[in-house]
Amino acid sequence: MGELDTKIYLKEKGLNITAARLMVLAAFEQYSASLTHKKLMQMLGANIDKVTIYRTLDVFLKYGIVHTLPSQNHTIRYAFSKSKSAENNKIECTHFECTKCGSAVFLDTGPLPKVILPLGFISKEVDIMVKGICNTCNII
Repeated sequence: MGELDTKIYLKEKGLNITAARLMVLAAFEQYSASLTHKKLMQMLGANIDKVTIYRTLDVFLKYGIVHTLPSQNHTIRYAFSKSKSAENNKIECTHFECTKCGSAVFLDTGPLPKVILPLGFISKEVDIMVKGICNTCNII
């Protein structure tokens, strides 16, 4: 996504275009794995303060631009929401988490299997986490 595409994407989501939003989206585009607030601070810290990053992430969560991932050390990780089902615009994705370094990456696995829920239950998000050793740690 170039800067023009990013601006169009934010407008399509109904959001105002701000420098902070453009920088945070660019960081997700540049870094293929999930990002923590700390990693975003390392990437953008000279240009944006930590409170603005938190606020931007909160807005992105609310609008479905990013979603959170569980992690082994209970750190909140954010991933760009690449996959949505046609049903209720619900986030559906698969991630791989390295049990050595803790990195998590999006896996393009195609449609996920349909989960049958008990009567009265409503699914909001489906996130499958595959755990193992990433290609970087596997070499070491």
